Parts: sequence; C-alpha cells; structure tokens
Amino acid sequence: MHGWIRAAAIRGGMMLAAAASAQAPTNPWWARYEAEDRLVALPNGRRLNLYCEGQGSPTVILEAGLGSSASAWRLVQDGIARTTRVCAYDRAGLGHSPSGPLPRDTLAIVGDLEQLLKAARLPGPYVLVGHSMGAYSMRLLATRRRAEVAGLVLVDPSTERQLTRFAALLPQASELERAGLGRRTACAQAARPVEAKGCVLRPSDIPPGLMDSFLAAERADAFAAALAE
Repeated sequence: MHGWIRAAAIRGGMMLAAAASAQAPTNPWWARYEAEDRLVALPNGRRLNLYCEGQGSPTVILEAGLGSSASAWRLVQDGIARTTRVCAYDRAGLGHSPSGPLPRDTLAIVGDLEQLLKAARLPGPYVLVGHSMGAYSMRLLATRRRAEVAGLVLVDPSTERQLTRFAALLPQASELERAGLGRRTACAQAARPVEAKGCVLRPSDIPPGLMDSFLAAERADAFAAALAE
C-alpha cells in the first residue's frame, strides 16, 4: 500500500485505538533508544542515527516506510534482538538524523545505508527487512550486495505501478494521495509543526518523560524529508 493511503488508514486506526484506550502501556524500547542510539559519522562527513540491539549473526537491518524513522520498528526490534543482532536507523532528515542533500530517492537512501554499515562496522551477512517504501531500498541493496545478504523480508512492500492498480481498485485513491501530499506539505512549511493540527500523532506507548524528545524529532524538516522521499 502506498505511504499516503496507508497513512490515512493508520491514522483512522490510531484514532479508534485512542478512543478505546486512554493510554497504552509504555514501551521500554523508547528509553533504550533514547539512551543508546548514536549518530554515526559517514565518510562523506554527514551523520545518520543508528540503534542496535542483541548479539549474533546474521545482522538484521530494518528499513522503515515513507516518512518513518527507527521508531516504526519499536514493537518488532526487541523481539528480534532475543535471537540475533538487529539494527534500525533514521534516514536523513528523520528522527535524530540530520537532513541530507537532494534528491532523496532510492539511490541516495541506499548509498547512505551502505556508508552507514561500513562506518558503524556492521559486517554481513545481513537479513534485510523493508516495510512499504523501504522495500525499494532493501531490494536494491540486496542486488548490490548479494554476496553479503542472507535473507530479504518485505513487509507490505511498495511495488512498481502500484498507484495505477490502486486507482483501478479504489476510486478514492487519487484523492487520498492528494490529501496526504497536502498535509505533509503544510506540516513541512509550519514554523512549529508540533503545534500544527494533524501534523504529529503522539504514540500512546511512549513514556511521558520522553514525549518532549519525541516531539523535538517531529520538526518541519522531517516532513520535508518525507516529501523529498
């Protein structure tokens, strides 16, 4: 499912969940991520934020969907860490990672990730996991680093020509696409997007003491990064 359409569906589901439960139990992933994530210096002088858990081989690399950071994997990463090493990262401009140069297409994203793996000294073999738009990146990386890839997992992956298929199955797809694009554009232009209506969905499982840190990462350039992607 395309990122904009999925975002509308997820937003609706989150609103229903919020109505059913005022506060979900806090998730310890947030505190560990806040304490143990690290900005890794890339050979080109830029930096990307990385958070790894667990020990062993192969190393699982988690790639989030459009506009999402490492926190998208917070309900998954801990479980994988019981078996082997697993790493999630924030793409340029998202989460705790500074913005990167345009274009932010799949070639740029994979180039960044290859540099990150080298700079962080994370050798293969890898199991590459890509969600939604992240499937493009993992497919390309698997092709470029075939000898180092032990497995490839695509979760609800984006695919070529999907918008044409969506339009045939769901007449409202184009309208949802435009609405999602308009929302992200407005949030990217807001001086303080955390205060703009509809820009930030506050996770119900985040510890209250870490909410300010989460909101700080939901800055205007994060929405700009999503638009660039």
